[in-house]
Amino acid sequence: MARPTLQLHPRKEPAVAHPAATLLLLRDGALGVEVLMTRRSPNASFLPGAYVFPGGRVDADDHQTHTLARAPDAGGRYRTAALAALRETFEELGILLAVQADGRPITRTHLQALDRSRALYPQLQAQGWSLAVDQARMLACWTTDRSVPKRFDTVFFAALMPDQQEPVADEMEQFEPVWVRPQDALAQHQAGNFFMIFPTIRTLHWLSAFEQAGQALAACTEDEPLWNSTPRGGLVGGQPQRFMEQDLPYAELALVCPSGQLEHALDWQHERPVPLLRHLHRLTAPNASVMTGPGTNSYIVGDAASGYIVIDPGPLLNDHIERLLAFTAGPITAIAFTHPHPHHSPPPPPPAPAPPPPHRRPFYTPRCV
Repeated sequence: MARPTLQLHPRKEPAVAHPAATLLLLRDGALGVEVLMTRRSPNASFLPGAYVFPGGRVDADDHQTHTLARAPDAGGRYRTAALAALRETFEELGILLAVQADGRPITRTHLQALDRSRALYPQLQAQGWSLAVDQARMLACWTTDRSVPKRFDTVFFAALMPDQQEPVADEMEQFEPVWVRPQDALAQHQAGNFFMIFPTIRTLHWLSAFEQAGQALAACTEDEPLWNSTPRGGLVGGQPQRFMEQDLPYAELALVCPSGQLEHALDWQHERPVPLLRHLHRLTAPNASVMTGPGTNSYIVGDAASGYIVIDPGPLLNDHIERLLAFTAGPITAIAFTHPHPHHSPPPPPPAPAPPPPHRRPFYTPRCV
């Protein structure tokens, strides 16, 4: 990482990410796998009106009730989060992954004995029931982008929808539960009718690859996430857009805005150098192609006082060369090339043709006869 003195933006301490958990309830629909989603309250302090999977914060009681898990050791170090995901799903949608003392699953009739407005764990103890945390498979871990003032470290689980139960929203935190195919949710979001945030969108992209719920669950693990991501945001067309670690812009955002500032423009342009660090700029040449992508990147290191080093000056295009010279008004002390392809470094001019040999008089002058 670059030294803090070379960063473009002052260091900013991100907000603390609070532990949270969520649960993807899956079933097989007529056209493929479906997932249960619900709309958050329009008055919520966090993500008002967004379509989400049921879930919420990990509470102190979740840490202290591992004995209520059917398999107390199930879930490993994430079993507290699994308990929270199951508890929140019951509180928000009235769905409970639990078993009776004899191991038989809870049904709609059993749920009538529970009061969703009261704490769940004492009621389970009174009934002698256990939470079926072993039915929840580990999917992923998402930590909110560093630029967001309210952050969560959320564990995503997946499970089959229990038989003989139906979702009923609490009408306080959650509204309008809906079964939806991942592809349909993504299409509606693209059309502006189904607001979702980045982790939800990426999770649905993953889920859309499966035709059956059992296939998706089989791809999950018992106690380790398939991925652990803290997205970063940049500006594309002036609008915020977020990226995961495997996305190409992620490394540039980590370099330019390591504290998560949502200020760096990712749009490719050729008119002016893009600042990456105080002493480092990138100017992209207008020579887009299959080989060069949006264009060859020329890097300018240094400043007017120390002089400049130009790395990969690019192709021999007059506009590009003029922009390099205009920006480096100070002396260019060196030019370096990463490799000698002509789109990275102009070929040297051809050598001047050799002058003709000087005319010499013959040793004798022939006589005309």
